[in-house]
Amino acid sequence: MSQLETVTLEHLPPSHKIYLCLFKDVQNPDFLLTQLRSRNADFEYAFIDSTSLISRLHLLAAVFRAVNGLLGDNLRTPNVHSEIVLSMSASNNIAEAYQKFGITSGTKHVTIVKVVFPTDSVPVPPNADDVWAHLSENVEGTPLPLTDDNIAGDTDWAKMHKVYKMNGGPAARLDKMSLDDKVRRKEKETLALGGMALRGT
Repeated sequence: MSQLETVTLEHLPPSHKIYLCLFKDVQNPDFLLTQLRSRNADFEYAFIDSTSLISRLHLLAAVFRAVNGLLGDNLRTPNVHSEIVLSMSASNNIAEAYQKFGITSGTKHVTIVKVVFPTDSVPVPPNADDVWAHLSENVEGTPLPLTDDNIAGDTDWAKMHKVYKMNGGPAARLDKMSLDDKVRRKEKETLALGGMALRGT
């Protein structure tokens, strides 16, 4: 059964469809990495190491920013999928963004985003069934819905603290407070979104 989710974001045109899914225990990250590095057009996705994800909102904020860049003809990277990876970063360095958020040969859990829209060369873009068929054939892992609960167990907080400079200030105080884990995660999500929003300003 397909675990691919179609997401609608406010203020984005219906012509641009966003598909999301999560694969756990991926067995072939090297294969996926090779397709990305060779710029195989069939593998034009945002492949994100799930340890670098805090929540759905964390991801969707990056997707929204990247698609807005596409619509405004203002991409800083080769395509909207690489722009999603950059948009997750607190810096404008694409190589650094891929190092911190992209997949590696050691990646076990992968979050995947596909943005499709009509172009002159492909007036009828792939639909959800097409995207799912391709992913399920090429990603060797266990597909799951991209929920906050499924994301929570994978987050590498030491990495996120470093990426978003959470080792001091409000974030450090959060870790000393007696808070529910979901409340603490939500507060740190807010700090990460702030770091993303400040990038490039």
